[in-house]
Formats: sequence, C-alpha cells, structure tokens
Amino acid sequence: MKWIVVFALVIGFSWAHPSQFSTDTVTREEWPLLPTWCRHTQAPNPYGPTENAVAPSPKAQRLINTIGIDGWKAVHHYCWGLAKLHRSFRAGLSSTERDFLRNGAIGEIDYVLEHSPTNFILRPELLAKKGSILLLLGMDRQAEDELKAAIGMYPAYWPSYGYLADVYLKQGNKDAARKVLKAGLEAAPEAKGLKNRLAALK
Repeated sequence: MKWIVVFALVIGFSWAHPSQFSTDTVTREEWPLLPTWCRHTQAPNPYGPTENAVAPSPKAQRLINTIGIDGWKAVHHYCWGLAKLHRSFRAGLSSTERDFLRNGAIGEIDYVLEHSPTNFILRPELLAKKGSILLLLGMDRQAEDELKAAIGMYPAYWPSYGYLADVYLKQGNKDAARKVLKAGLEAAPEAKGLKNRLAALK
C-alpha cells in the first residue's frame, strides 16, 4: 500500500508540474543559474544545438579535454541535479515537494559518481554538493561522511569545509565548526567564504 501511495504521488507531481519535476528539462530561465560549462554538455539547451558525443562542438571539445570524455558523457546529469536543487527553493512548494526535488538532485549526482572515473576532476565538488543537499534533507551523518570524503580527495576545495562546518553548527557544535573552518583556511588561505564564516563564529 505504501508503494502505491508513493507511486501515485510521483505521478501526480509529474503531471501537475511537468517542467519542474521532469528529469532532463531545464528552462531558459534556469540556464543562467547553472555553471556556464553546462551549456556544452549533452543536455539540450536553448542557447545552441544540442551537444553530442558523435560531433561535439569546439567548446564542448575543450570541456572534454579538461574533464575527460568519460566524465563528459555523464556530467550533464550534474547540471540536471543543480537545476532540481534550485527548484527546491522556490516559494510555494510543500516540504514533500522540496524533498522530492532534493532527492532527485542527489540521484543525478550519484549517476555521475557511478558513471565517471574515480579520479574525475569534478568528483570533490560532486561529493561536497551531495553532502550539502543531504544536510538540507536532515541526513546529517551521511552529509558528514560525503564532505569528509570530498576533503580527503581534494583538501584545497574549500566549499567542503564550509558545508561541513554547517553540519556541526546545525548540531550546536561551534568548536567543531571552528576547527573545520581553520583547517579549511590552512588548505585554502584565500577562501573568503571560510573567513567570513569564521569571523561570524567569533
């Protein structure tokens, strides 16, 4: 019975909000919210012809040269995930709808993690973003694990420390948050985001 209710709810979302809850649709208004390189992945977009693995455009080829062909083949799912995350902050959504979109964003990120090399250049960012979404979903322990994995993979990627500090602040542990922010500044001394967070704690 439970699965029937869930299935009906999902179908209801799809029919009621086709552009908002669909997997591979990004509206013209949403594209400026995504990284500019998303326009050169395999995701259809209104700014030019769809990029594809058969004949990628020159800009798409430069992206492939940077992140690798295997990563490029999957990374458009990250762009879809970011679009879903942005949608989850829209006014007027129920908590169920927000969680649905955020879980969908995690699903898109997981797809990239599962279908790209373990040394994929964007992997630390993917793990950090996944951790931040898990925190939004109230899954603090899982968020902490993903963020620590991101830090372990690439210590200089400072957003991981900021998100991890958010986990500890949510738990009321200011000392742990302060320690993480200081560690982040040791790895990335010019990170203004970490400096601002640390100043706010003081």
